[in-house]
Amino acid sequence: PKLNKVDAQAGTGSAAQAIAAQLATARAAAIATGYKAKLTVSGSTVTIATSDSLGAFTNLGSSIELADFGVTVSASPTSSVEFDPRGFAPGITTMQRFIVDAGTSGVPKDTVCVARIGLVMPNGCNL
Repeated sequence: PKLNKVDAQAGTGSAAQAIAAQLATARAAAIATGYKAKLTVSGSTVTIATSDSLGAFTNLGSSIELADFGVTVSASPTSSVEFDPRGFAPGITTMQRFIVDAGTSGVPKDTVCVARIGLVMPNGCNL
């Protein structure tokens, strides 16, 4: 039982780090290309897509499966974050939260947040 808790804690932390890294990658892609980039969480899949001059989005690399970490993720208020070419996330009106939950009793949830200025906070929403 104790090992299950340790495994769940490791999965929660690793998934939160993966989401933070994907957010940073999407922001960097927007800045580097000069076009919008978007991170979307759909079910247990995290995908990054970049736009072109026509505004059409194309997936960047392969998706990450959060189920591999043994967690579920809920997003509030939306399930996607879009970065503009300056690295800002103008569509965010309040703090965007991605809550990672292992679903195991006694294991705390982990939260990754994004501010409107594009700041990615991997350890909660406190500035």
